[in-house]
Amino acid sequence: MIKGSWLTVKRVLKCHPLHPGGDDPVPPGPFDTREH
Repeated sequence: MIKGSWLTVKRVLKCHPLHPGGDDPVPPGPFDTREH
């Protein structure tokens, strides 16, 4: 929950006219849940 909140804060802070923009992918998790 804390990590998700931190990622949200970082993304919101990047949302301003002086940021160059670009791709902002979700970082990989500790394991792949697609196998389940």
